[in-house]
Amino acid sequence: MFVLFILLMNFCEVCYIEDKLTLIYKDLQITLEWSSPDFYKIELDDNYVINLEHVLNNKV
Repeated sequence: MFVLFILLMNFCEVCYIEDKLTLIYKDLQITLEWSSPDFYKIELDDNYVINLEHVLNNKV
């Protein structure tokens, strides 16, 4: 999980919300308190993130 978080830091705004390290991409907020398993879909175009979304376990 932590490796993914570090990777996403390159594409997201990093801030603290309620004393928790949080990544923000558009309307999606990601904290280090992930569930397991946790899935994220990252769409890239020419090495640029064009979309990032949290995919719920029952939709995989």
